[in-house]
Amino acid sequence: MPTGGISLTNLPDYLKLPSVLCCGGSWMITPALYANGDFNPILQALREVKQLVDSLST
Repeated sequence: MPTGGISLTNLPDYLKLPSVLCCGGSWMITPALYANGDFNPILQALREVKQLVDSLST
Protein backbone atom coordinates (compact mmCIF):
# COMPACT_ATOMS: atom_id res chain seq x y z
CA MET A 1 0.00 0.00 0.00
CA PRO A 2 1.79 3.14 -1.21
CA THR A 3 1.29 6.08 1.12
CA GLY A 4 3.99 8.67 0.48
CA GLY A 5 3.78 11.06 -2.42
CA ILE A 6 0.32 10.00 -3.52
CA SER A 7 -1.78 12.71 -5.14
CA LEU A 8 -4.86 12.97 -7.30
CA THR A 9 -2.52 13.25 -10.29
CA ASN A 10 -0.54 10.05 -9.78
CA LEU A 11 -3.20 7.95 -8.01
CA PRO A 12 -4.38 6.28 -11.25
CA ASP A 13 -0.85 5.13 -12.05
CA TYR A 14 -0.53 3.44 -8.67
CA LEU A 15 -3.97 1.86 -8.76
CA LYS A 16 -3.29 0.34 -12.20
CA LEU A 17 -0.40 -1.70 -10.80
CA PRO A 18 -1.50 -5.29 -10.15
CA SER A 19 0.49 -5.40 -6.91
CA VAL A 20 -1.28 -2.34 -5.43
CA LEU A 21 -4.59 -2.94 -3.70
CA CYS A 22 -5.05 0.53 -2.22
CA CYS A 23 -3.24 3.82 -1.65
CA GLY A 24 -2.92 6.29 1.17
CA GLY A 25 -4.59 9.65 0.79
CA SER A 26 -3.26 11.95 3.47
CA TRP A 27 -3.15 14.85 1.00
CA MET A 28 -6.96 14.99 1.29
CA ILE A 29 -7.07 15.58 5.03
CA THR A 30 -4.50 18.03 6.34
CA PRO A 31 -4.75 20.10 9.53
CA ALA A 32 -4.88 23.30 7.49
CA LEU A 33 -8.01 22.09 5.71
CA TYR A 34 -10.02 21.55 8.87
CA ALA A 35 -8.39 24.04 11.26
CA ASN A 36 -11.26 26.50 10.99
CA GLY A 37 -13.94 23.81 11.25
CA ASP A 38 -14.85 23.96 7.56
CA PHE A 39 -14.84 20.40 6.26
CA ASN A 40 -16.06 21.30 2.78
CA PRO A 41 -12.55 21.21 1.21
CA ILE A 42 -12.10 17.68 2.56
CA LEU A 43 -15.50 16.58 1.29
CA GLN A 44 -14.67 18.03 -2.11
CA ALA A 45 -11.34 16.18 -2.21
CA LEU A 46 -13.10 12.93 -1.30
CA ARG A 47 -15.65 13.46 -4.06
CA GLU A 48 -12.88 14.04 -6.59
CA VAL A 49 -11.08 10.86 -5.57
CA LYS A 50 -14.28 8.82 -5.68
CA GLN A 51 -15.07 10.14 -9.15
CA LEU A 52 -11.55 9.30 -10.31
CA VAL A 53 -11.59 5.79 -8.84
CA ASP A 54 -15.06 5.15 -10.27
CA SER A 55 -13.80 6.15 -13.71
CA LEU A 56 -10.91 3.69 -13.48
CA SER A 57 -13.17 0.74 -12.82
CA THR A 58 -15.23 1.16 -15.97
